[in-house]
Amino acid sequence: LSARIQGLTETVDSARKSGSLAVRIESGGGELGRLAQSINALLESLAKKTAGLIRRAEDERETHRSATQLIVSGLAHQLNNPLSGMIDCVDELRSGSLNGEASREYVDLIGRGLDRIHHIVSRLSSLEVTTGETDSITEVEPTVRAVIGLRHVQIDRMDLRVRLSADAWLVVRTDATVLSDIVDNLLSNAVAASTRGGE
Repeated sequence: LSARIQGLTETVDSARKSGSLAVRIESGGGELGRLAQSINALLESLAKKTAGLIRRAEDERETHRSATQLIVSGLAHQLNNPLSGMIDCVDELRSGSLNGEASREYVDLIGRGLDRIHHIVSRLSSLEVTTGETDSITEVEPTVRAVIGLRHVQIDRMDLRVRLSADAWLVVRTDATVLSDIVDNLLSNAVAASTRGGE
């Protein structure tokens, strides 16, 4: 009897020290046998629950990883929109072929691009997620013109003509950066798909 009790306690102690729930106690007849069976059933139940928790933690970690990748990808896309136009403007300024008025216009466009980037970074710093649902009122015509301005060099290289048909009074209830991103994506794709000299 003492040997069976010692074996039971040693097995339980082994599980405690190793952290493994795979150990099992040899069961026999009588009260100790039933006690051993109960402990084995408990260890098996704990092992299943622990495995389930581990799987759940891994699934949540993968979900968080995917969400993080999506956020980073979206942020990179948002930053690239104004950056690509700003780089084109800087290249034109460096070429030395612009007159004073054109140079000032390009510097102004670069400033607007920087404002967009600053707004994006500020949102990220405060962990603000912009879904478009906001109390902000944005004027459509000047916002669209600012986007077209940043794409001006890309448009000129393709000898394209862009016509803007928007009433001066037209406004939308959204953040200006959100509208700029939407228009920039549409315009960039349209330019890429256009043939030279198109409209």
